[in-house]
Amino acid sequence: MKKKYVLKDKKRFLIVIFILMSIIISTMFIVTKRPEGKGDEVFEIHTIKPGDTLWDIAINITGGDKDIRKVVYEIKKINNLTSSNVYIGQTIKLPNN
Repeated sequence: MKKKYVLKDKKRFLIVIFILMSIIISTMFIVTKRPEGKGDEVFEIHTIKPGDTLWDIAINITGGDKDIRKVVYEIKKINNLTSSNVYIGQTIKLPNN
């Protein structure tokens, strides 16, 4: 035999539903909030000159303070490069370090 549930206090039920919905909606806003500053980043534009390599450019922009491999990786990622080959006259974006 199935048990029947009877709603005795509609006001309390609506308050609980309202609180649950508020928690769910606020959690969605917190989870989906875009990190501040992401996407608003301004890059320095560099035009490749004869003799330039990503490695040399990375050393110049960091002053040797960071791991150059990570900086080269970041430059490649920003510019959607699949290899480290760059060509004279090519413009690339450089991260602000």
